[in-house]
Amino acid sequence: MDIINLSLKLDTHSKEFYELCELAISKDIIIIAAADNEVSYPADFRDVIKVKCENCSTDICVSGYKEIIVHNERWKFTLQNKEYNIKLSSSFACAAVSGKIALVLEASPFSTNNDIVNGIFKEHYPKVLNDEDNEYLKESTLLITSPRSSEMIFEKRKLLNSLIIGVFDWGKKDIIFFKDDKKKCDYLLEINDTEWKRRPISIQKKFSNYTKCCCGEFLDTKIQDSDLQFIKLKSHYKNIDQFISPITLPVFEIVSIGSNSSKFLLQTTIFQQLEEKGISTQCITYNPLGIAFDFKTFEYPEKFVYPDLTYFINADVYETIKEKNKDLLLINIGGSIRKVGKMQDDSRELFRAYNKTIAADVLLLCISYGINITTIQEEIEKMYSYKVPYIAIVISDNKWDLSTVESSGGVKQIFATNEEIESFKKLLVGYFGDQIDIFDLNDARTGKIVNKLLDLYN
Repeated sequence: MDIINLSLKLDTHSKEFYELCELAISKDIIIIAAADNEVSYPADFRDVIKVKCENCSTDICVSGYKEIIVHNERWKFTLQNKEYNIKLSSSFACAAVSGKIALVLEASPFSTNNDIVNGIFKEHYPKVLNDEDNEYLKESTLLITSPRSSEMIFEKRKLLNSLIIGVFDWGKKDIIFFKDDKKKCDYLLEINDTEWKRRPISIQKKFSNYTKCCCGEFLDTKIQDSDLQFIKLKSHYKNIDQFISPITLPVFEIVSIGSNSSKFLLQTTIFQQLEEKGISTQCITYNPLGIAFDFKTFEYPEKFVYPDLTYFINADVYETIKEKNKDLLLINIGGSIRKVGKMQDDSRELFRAYNKTIAADVLLLCISYGINITTIQEEIEKMYSYKVPYIAIVISDNKWDLSTVESSGGVKQIFATNEEIESFKKLLVGYFGDQIDIFDLNDARTGKIVNKLLDLYN
C-alpha cells in the first residue's frame, strides 16, 4: 500500500488516531485527507496531506506545508460522449489529489514515497517561531500587583524570576524587599492581574524617580506621565502554517465559571508542589502576573477568528514545550467557560480553541462560592463531551453574587468565610455524590489535589 485516501472528520484531537497515522507514515505510506474551513482530523495532523477545495488560480496548487488546494469548479467529465462540468467537494478533491500523486509515484519507482512528498512541499517547510526570553523584567525589578496578589507574591517569592527583588505592600503603602540588603533599583513594573480595573498607583510622587511600566487592564490609561509606559503581552496571532503539531505531554487545564475564581493562585500552588516533587512543569497563562514566575504568558485575544486561533494556539504551545525536557503542561485558560452576569459574550471561545487542538488529561473547574449548582452541572456535562479522563471542581474563596459583577469600577472581590466554603462544599458533595471530586483551595495548599492527580498519572 502506498496511499491512504481519507474522507472523514473528527472535531477534536485524538492521540490514538494520530499515533495510527504516524505509524502508517513511518512505513512509507502517504495519507491524504479531505479538509474544510474548520480544524478537523486527520486532515490537520502535522504529517497528513490536507486537501481543501476552494477557488484558486490553478487547478491544483500547493498552498502551505502538507496543504494542497484544488479549484472547486475547473473539473469536467465525459459520459456517453457528452462533457459535463462538476463542482468538487473536498472529498472529490482529495480523491483527485490521491490520483495525481499516484501517477507521480508510478513515474518515480526508485524514490521512497516520503522523499516524493518532501519534494512536493520543499518550498513550504514549517516556519520556526522564536521563543523569546522574558522581556518584561529588568535587573532589580520592583513589583506592584493587586492587594491579594501581593500577599501571594511574598508567600511564593522563591518561585519568582530572580530579577524581582521586592513587592509593594498595600498595608504598609511601601515596597517590601525580599532580602535585607536592598539593591539600587530604578525599575517598577505594575501588574493588574484582575478584571477589577484601577488607576495605576505608580503615578504617585513617591515613585517619580522610577522607570515605570504597567501591564494589564487599568482605568485612565491616557495619564499624562512621561515616565509611565503601558506594555502588552505576546499575542497568539502571527503568520504561521496551518496544521496541528502533537502535544505529547500530559496536559492539566484550569478553567472557571465566571471571573475571579482563583485560577492563578491554584496554578502557582500546583506548580510549586509539582516542582518540589521533581516533576518539571511548563506553565501557560493569560494572567499578566505569570511573567513574574517565568510562565509563558499570553495576551487574552481581543478577537476570536476561527480556525486561525486554534492553529496559532497549537503552534505557540508546541514551540513552548519543544526541546525543553518538561514532564507536564499546566495551562490556566483565560476568561471563563460560561458567561456569568455582565461578562463578555466570548467567554467560552478560548476554552473551545484549546480543546480543538490539545487533548486535556485533567480539567480542574474553578468556581466561586455561590455559583448556581445547575449551571455547574450543565458545564460539567459539556466538558465530558471533550472526553477528558478526569474532571474535578475546585471551590474558590471568592464570593459570587450580582454585586460582584455590577460594580462601576469593574469586577469586585468579595470573599467567603471558611464556614461558608465548607457549607457550599457539603452541598456540592451531596448533589454530585461520587460523580466528581470536590476540592477547595485549602485542599490545594495541603497537597491533596496534587496527590490525587499523581495517583491518577503515576
